Amino acid sequence: MAQIEPDLLTKNIPLLDEKHKGETPEQHAQRTARYQKAMAEYDKRYAELMASLNRDVAQQKRTGIAAIEQKNAKKEASTLSGIESAILSSS
Repeated sequence: MAQIEPDLLTKNIPLLDEKHKGETPEQHAQRTARYQKAMAEYDKRYAELMASLNRDVAQQKRTGIAAIEQKNAKKEASTLSGIESAILSSS
């Protein structure tokens, strides 16, 4: 939020009444509109960040599953090879 509208930082909100004590109703309306735009921009950036994080998590999950599947495939191939050898040697 600091990059978008520093006034809306949690630490600054209690100071806003004092900071804008002498503002006119028109200035107050302009500030309110600015804050609304800032919140919309914050929501947009937050949504973009969460979408990016979700994509990253999904990719990590796919990578992890692929690694496990590859490991299991090697283990299964080894087991099947052992079973096949046992069958062939007992015939």
